[in-house]
Parts: sequence; structure tokens; C-alpha cells
Amino acid sequence: MKILCVGYYDKFSRFFIKIKKELEKETPNLEFKINSVFFSGFFYAFIRNVQSSFLPYKAWINVLLNKKKYQNILKKHLVYKNIHLETLIDFHLSLNTKISKKYLQLQALSYIDILDKEFINYNPNIALLIGDSRLAIEVTKALAKAYNTKVYFIEQGPFNSIFFNLNGVNANTKITKVAHTKNKNEVNRQVNEFLNSKSNETYSRSPIYRGFDYIFDLIFGSTKLYPPDLKHTDTFPIFLNNQHKKRTSISLKEKNIFFTSVASPFGCKYDLS
Repeated sequence: MKILCVGYYDKFSRFFIKIKKELEKETPNLEFKINSVFFSGFFYAFIRNVQSSFLPYKAWINVLLNKKKYQNILKKHLVYKNIHLETLIDFHLSLNTKISKKYLQLQALSYIDILDKEFINYNPNIALLIGDSRLAIEVTKALAKAYNTKVYFIEQGPFNSIFFNLNGVNANTKITKVAHTKNKNEVNRQVNEFLNSKSNETYSRSPIYRGFDYIFDLIFGSTKLYPPDLKHTDTFPIFLNNQHKKRTSISLKEKNIFFTSVASPFGCKYDLS
């Protein structure tokens, strides 16, 4: 079995490696690869001899080395290998309009080429992704769908818990089908069982790994060497202003609709009125 993971920081690589160790007990021929959006995730896996990649830099260096090629593609196509570029970059543009749309599109093209080769050569059976809508996740998700690769999302649950989901609930605000497929009493039983379960022991996370991410941001953040999908995000709030974090209100003419999503063991809860 081959598993391709895409995560962010060291804590996600740690979690992926824990999964790897558990699966190896029953799957001796397991192959495991971790693509990380931040250096801390890559470095954590690398020093533990787990196949890993610092994906944004790999993609952006590819753009810088082949800029004419990707600029020519961009002039002719907004759909590349049957993937719509505009939908891939929506999340980043919504985070901050200061990000260059063109650079994001070039990065998206590079991601598609790199990950397309990975799906062909590595041929993963499962893609294990952090529930999010950032560029690396969106491209991996689109290619997994094209290659009929099973996708699981890791979602953050209540009380420092983690659960698996097929839709990426927290990232895309989708309502799980559990309410329609399970008896109410059974749902209540599972919720109570979860709430009364024994908490796992927490681990002491070293600040060194995350420190590398801040160092990279401080040194390269204002240069052309810094990947555009890492710029102007909510990842480094210490160094950003709060302008892009202002809330936007909307109004509906026909009917007032209120949507409230809350992380739970089963996904999003909702209230429509």
C-alpha cells in the first residue's frame, strides 16, 4: 500500500508518522510519503528518515527555472490538465488581495506538473490530507480525483481531538450526512461515548521546528524566492496587519438564513431558520 500525505507543520508530520507506524504493524510493504507546506513539517519527517518534500519551494523553484514555459501556458490556458486554475487560487486571493494572482497561477501550474508526475510514478492508493483549501491541498485533491485515488481528510475535533472525514468538513463548510444515515439515539450514544472517553496524553512540542518557519518568513518573505502561496496568509499573524481579517456581513432579501458550524466528532452541526 502507498500513502501520500500533505500537511503543514511538524505536528502534522508527527501525526502522519504515528499513522505510518500503526499501519506497518499490519502492512509490512507500506510506502509512505509526506509533502509539507512548511519547512518544519518537511524537516521533522526528513530527520526521521521518512520520505518527504518541502513542496512550495520545490514548485516555486520549478517556476523560476521554467518561467517562460509556464507564462506561455498561462497565456493560452486557464484550464491545465483538466484542472481549473481559478478555483485553485480562490482561497489565497480571499485571504489577501495583495498576493499576485499571476504568481499564484504560475505556482498552481507547477504544482500540477510536479504532483501529476507523483501520482503517475508513485501511484498512491490513498491521499491523506489536512482539511484545508490552500493551493497544495487543492491541487492534490483535484489530481486524486482524476486518478481515482481515495482521499481522507484529517479534521480538528473538539477537546484536542482529531478525526477522519471524506469531504473536508472544516475547510469547505459541508454538512455531514450522518444526520440522515444514523439513528438519533445511536448518534447520541456515540457523542456521549466520545465525551466520556479518556483523553490521550499530550506531548511536549519543540519550538525549534516552528521557529524555522518564522526564520524562513523573515529572511525570504519579502523576496521573489518566497513561494506566493506562503505570502500574506494567516500563518504568521505576528508579522501581518489585521486588515485582511475584517469580517464581511451579507444580507439576503428573501429570507434570513443563519448558519452555525461547530466542530464535533461527526463534522459540522447546523442550524437553518
